[in-house]
Amino acid sequence: MGQQRLRRGRRRHRDGQPPGAALSSPKAKTPHRARRLARERALQFLYGIAFTEDAWEPALDAFWDSFPARDAVRAYAESLVEGIHTHVDAIDEAITGAIEHWTPGRVGQVEWAILRVAVYEMRYPADVPAGVAINEAIELAKKYGADDAPRFINGVLDRIKKAGLLISPETDVEAGI
Repeated sequence: MGQQRLRRGRRRHRDGQPPGAALSSPKAKTPHRARRLARERALQFLYGIAFTEDAWEPALDAFWDSFPARDAVRAYAESLVEGIHTHVDAIDEAITGAIEHWTPGRVGQVEWAILRVAVYEMRYPADVPAGVAINEAIELAKKYGADDAPRFINGVLDRIKKAGLLISPETDVEAGI
């Protein structure tokens, strides 16, 4: 039996590109791919800003300096971040109401950021079906979350969907949210 050798050098994705290279690749031209990459960038930004007390707008500009992306990716990621910032209280309330057997403080920052992106997409942009938002969140959880994160994320988002907490922005305004 031979021993496996450890790879040395820079980490590479299975397509041979360095980590993050796909985020500015020509493949990001398709709407689906651009949105997936934008969700990933929004998650990365939300996770990073959770540990600072910086204002999010200048931090977002600095983020793009470090992590450049195509215009379509950047535009959708910024719309997610801005929307989450605008509706953070309503989003967090929906998440907190759907968490079973956990306290909000026990949920990791990565998982919380994934949930915020998904709940925002489930509630506000009219062109994102809830099922798509849930599936995309599960994929982010597989890539960035803890081992049990995909199942946890799926359960929370499914409860939000089934509880009818997906109200339109107009209803939010009428309800004073």
